[in-house]
Amino acid sequence: MHVYSLEQPPWWNCTWERANFWITGILFKITPCILLSVFMTMLVQLLLEAGRRRQRMMRDRTNASSLNTLYTDRTTKMLVLIMLVFLVTELPQGALVIALGIEPTVVFLHEHLGDILDLLSLINSTVNFVLYVAMSSEFRQQFALTFDVCSIALTRLCASVTSLTRRRSQSANGYAAALQQDTHFDLITEPVTNL
Repeated sequence: MHVYSLEQPPWWNCTWERANFWITGILFKITPCILLSVFMTMLVQLLLEAGRRRQRMMRDRTNASSLNTLYTDRTTKMLVLIMLVFLVTELPQGALVIALGIEPTVVFLHEHLGDILDLLSLINSTVNFVLYVAMSSEFRQQFALTFDVCSIALTRLCASVTSLTRRRSQSANGYAAALQQDTHFDLITEPVTNL
């Protein structure tokens, strides 16, 4: 039986440890939060501007315009929710790690909050998946096609959710927009038989 142990190298001291916390907190936690916020804000602005341009171009076609506005609004909401979930789960970790780099005596906070913050990271991944499933019928359909396990049950579930989404859209946008949306979904869900 061999016993291995990991020991700190002789050159490792408090300065290296504090630098490690600073680098980890700034590079891997705070910087991604800032970059995600900036890029998501730019993307949402582009989506809103594209929606306004589309409305100006399609003033005569009110049904198609309202359908496109519905898609833009749904996409914008999904992006904002994903960004908020990420910020709520990652910013506290970054702040704690930077606090450890500034003042090592706050290590007691890390001992008590470390597991909770790790749980928040896991929740981030889970909530993103739930948001994609709840807000995108195309994601649901592609998920069912990709993971062919129990594909009949998944396809029926996706079809029922898509049907519910269509009914909501029909009542909100009128019959012409529903026909356009039905054509779009028929193209996506058409099975490939010649393989």
